[in-house]
Amino acid sequence: MKTSLIVAAHLDDVELGMGGTVLKIKDEDSSHRICVVMVCKGDVPNRVNNDHEKRWKTFNKNMSDMGIEHIYNLDMPSNRLEVVNKNNIINDLDNIIDDTQPDTIYTHNRYDINQDHRIVSEAVRVVARPRVSCPVTSLLEFPITGSTEWNGEAFLPNTVYDVSKYHTDKLKYFRRYDTEIRPSPDPMSVDKIKARDSYYGSIYGMKYAEVFKLIFKKL
Repeated sequence: MKTSLIVAAHLDDVELGMGGTVLKIKDEDSSHRICVVMVCKGDVPNRVNNDHEKRWKTFNKNMSDMGIEHIYNLDMPSNRLEVVNKNNIINDLDNIIDDTQPDTIYTHNRYDINQDHRIVSEAVRVVARPRVSCPVTSLLEFPITGSTEWNGEAFLPNTVYDVSKYHTDKLKYFRRYDTEIRPSPDPMSVDKIKARDSYYGSIYGMKYAEVFKLIFKKL
């Protein structure tokens, strides 16, 4: 049985970064186990209506609907991960890898403008080093709209998933985060998320695609 581990910083990152891919994996192999690590607690500093309980309910419903097997919550401060001892994040992830024994890990792009994304990505690269003792055979990073593009560093994907069949559901799950949706032309608007996935799809001969940067794959 294959196992994938998704390590995400924030509550909507799984859906935004690879929601269609999760649905595709589960549809094509129902025995494929997918687990999620949610690093941050879901609070949003300086937001007047900081309804993180509502976002957690949305997240949990989405994960259930998407067939996620297990969720690990590290309960760390959102947008303030720089105050956390990085060794604490690394140790927690080490323990989760020991527990889940994943073949593949998906996580954030190392160069996102969001500092939480960068910190999570760097921690994952530490724990997923391809040592003999590490079960991880593949490490991939996904882009997040409005974070990956705005750091001025080109994201050069080398792995693509055809999510045309699952894209309607991906957008449905994102729409449930009504506090996170922004009006067009913001990249966090529904129509621009759709446009981005359509653009990537057009490059690879698909209607909609999600792309990744493969960091390593042990063959």
